[in-house]
Amino acid sequence: EVYNSRNLNSLGDFYSNQKNNENKKIKLYKKYGLSLVFKEQKRYEEAFKAARELLQEIPSNLIFQTNILEIHLAEGNSLEAISVGEKLLSVNSNNFSISYFLAKAYILDNNPEKAEEILINLSKENPKDPSVWYELAEAQGLAGNIIGLHRSRAEYFILTGRYDSAIFQLREGLKLSKNFFEI
Repeated sequence: EVYNSRNLNSLGDFYSNQKNNENKKIKLYKKYGLSLVFKEQKRYEEAFKAARELLQEIPSNLIFQTNILEIHLAEGNSLEAISVGEKLLSVNSNNFSISYFLAKAYILDNNPEKAEEILINLSKENPKDPSVWYELAEAQGLAGNIIGLHRSRAEYFILTGRYDSAIFQLREGLKLSKNFFEI
């Protein structure tokens, strides 16, 4: 709802309208939605407040925990995002969402090599997810892995149906890999 909304203010009003007779699940749903609305509106303090209230209700909820990581990312606070992401990943190893957002935090923190490592693993586990290939290409470009960048962009373009662009990327990668028979 939040990511497809054309009017975040009215959606925020809807989520803010908590009634005493609503059941707990509806109240949590609205609080989570409100946190997402605040994040999209760049009202980070309010987003954190709502997110932390959710964690007080259900501390073990992975979606609520990951929401904190996403808010740190949206705010541009890479160090906090990395700290939260690594802690969550230590408890929930191989979790796609945590790994994906942690990789984005490493990119934001100018550590594309770590991001590339995480995203390569995600691309093996989720080879048909274009967002993984897109982020991997970004990390590889920043890390100076230009051949990898072209391959990842080609994968992204194939998955999004842009075959001419994929062929172009593969040709560019091929030009750079002339001395590397394996590639």
